[in-house]
Amino acid sequence: MPGVSSKISRHMERQTSAVVPSVAVDDTLANSVGIDYRSYSTGHFTVPSGSSLTTITWHAAHEDVSGSYIAAYTEANVAVTQTVAASRRYPIPAALAGAHWIRGTGNADGAITNVVLKS
Repeated sequence: MPGVSSKISRHMERQTSAVVPSVAVDDTLANSVGIDYRSYSTGHFTVPSGSSLTTITWHAAHEDVSGSYIAAYTEANVAVTQTVAASRRYPIPAALAGAHWIRGTGNADGAITNVVLKS
C-alpha cells in the first residue's frame, strides 16, 4: 500500500521520543530530579530565561534511588560537565548514552525545561 511505510515510520518516531516540561537541577544531587534515560540515547534541553545556572555536572545511575547516582565520566576520564547560560538550548552530552537514569547538578538551584529525549 502506498504511503503505509511512511505512516509506520512517523508512528515509530513518535514512540521513540519524549518531552519532559521541566526538571529540577539543584546544587545538591539529592534535590535534583532524575530523568529516565533507559529508552533514549540523545536529546536536548533549554536553560530558561533568568536562570542562574552556568554549569551542569551530570550523574548517572542504574536505578532512580537516592545515593545510587555517581558522577558521569567520559572515556578520557573527564567529568561530564557543561557550561550553560540562560535562554539557550543544549544537547544532552553523548557520554550519557546508555545510562539508565541521569541527574544534573548545577552551580545554583534551577531547572532545565523542554527536555526532549530521543532514541
